[in-house]
This record gives sequence, structure tokens and C-alpha cells, in this order.
Amino acid sequence: MRTYVEIGGRMDYTPTEDVSVDDVVVLGGRIGVATTDIPAGKMGVLAVVGVFRLPAVTGTAFAPGEALYWDASAGSLTRDGTGDKPLAGYAWTPKAASANFGEVKID
Repeated sequence: MRTYVEIGGRMDYTPTEDVSVDDVVVLGGRIGVATTDIPAGKMGVLAVVGVFRLPAVTGTAFAPGEALYWDASAGSLTRDGTGDKPLAGYAWTPKAASANFGEVKID
């Protein structure tokens, strides 16, 4: 029996509600990003590896390599991992405190 399945950069996903392209989807303790619009009940694809430019909290700077979490209620990246915020990945580039987007490496 062969054990290799695939590279793993993309994941099939069937949502219970409509998902739009570039939406962040929480997958247990991680996130994926929709590669296309996915209607509820239909299979689509999430990117689960890569660098993405996503909304981020303002008032906080990010340094490359810092762990980032997804705050689903705010729809943004944050350094605050308390509560039920899943790990998004790590900061890919510096983010100024005034910026409302950050680049995150997910895998």
C-alpha cells in the first residue's frame, strides 16, 4: 500500500452555507481560504497552504514570524490567540499598527 496521498495545498470542502471567493473558512483549529464561490451543499476547494493578504486588526503591528490567529467574529487576523480563535499561521511581512490588512502564511 502506498502512503502518499497528495501535496496538500488544496482541500475539498462542502459548506453548509454559501461561501464567497477569498472568504476565510475555519477548519477546526486552522483556516482555509475559498478559491472560488462555493454554494451551500456543493463541493468546492479551499487553499490550505500559501501566503494570503487578509483583513487584520488595527492598532497592532505584526512582525514576520509572529503567530497570527483568525478572529471570526471580527473577520480579521490578530495576535490574540485567546478564546476560540484558530491559528491562521504566521506573519509573512511586517504590518504597521495602522494597516488594516496583513500577510499570513498558512499551512
